[in-house]
Amino acid sequence: MIPTYPDSLIQSFYSDWWIEDDSKECCRGRLLKAYVPYVDQVPYMLVPKGRKKATIHTLAECEIKPVNANNIPKETKLPVAGITTHGNEVKSIYRAKKRPVLILAEAGSKVEKKLRQGQASYQTAPTHIVAPYYGVDKDGSRGGYKDEFVERIQLLEYWQFFYDKLPLPQVNASILRVDHMQPIGAEGQSYEILPYRLSDDAMKLMDEWLNWAITGILKYDEDAGDILGLIRADNLGYSLDDPK
Repeated sequence: MIPTYPDSLIQSFYSDWWIEDDSKECCRGRLLKAYVPYVDQVPYMLVPKGRKKATIHTLAECEIKPVNANNIPKETKLPVAGITTHGNEVKSIYRAKKRPVLILAEAGSKVEKKLRQGQASYQTAPTHIVAPYYGVDKDGSRGGYKDEFVERIQLLEYWQFFYDKLPLPQVNASILRVDHMQPIGAEGQSYEILPYRLSDDAMKLMDEWLNWAITGILKYDEDAGDILGLIRADNLGYSLDDPK
């Protein structure tokens, strides 16, 4: 299942890119599957209107409305399980899809129980920081990417897009959206662990890529900058002093 790469891609500079790992360790570079939201979508909220029947506490009539930051509904305290909201809260509704994701930062140390007593769980719950992969090819469930655009991603023109091939069945080329980094719960129900991770050398390059994404600086004396220069020189006949 480990893919091979043509010489024109950044992965071809490494003897190992993806490696098999049957452990259940959620380390940096681990490949998971998790439900992640579509980022560019109109957010909706669930607005409770009242109980469906006065004697039933598990059913309520609700309205689905677009979220308007300037017109948040009033606090609701209906005696219906899971519906009550407080203060400026809303019950968000959004589309999500189970996608391959890459762990970029693993969960921090768990906070001791005595330090989190009396606090809401979300205030200290551990999370992994991940970035999702999107399929390149068009099919019935996704629009894919244009060939010309994919070629420019392969030439490393954009810090926010990273081309790769995942070691998964029925998955061809994929794009890692670095600018879609997001937290997922570190508890086991939040994701599915896959038996693959990036090699140590591959993760070193990914760290340099993340530095480019966050700071806008890609150092040419490091692997990512050096390889970027070589790929651009081979394919475009020149390299750029400021790749971003």
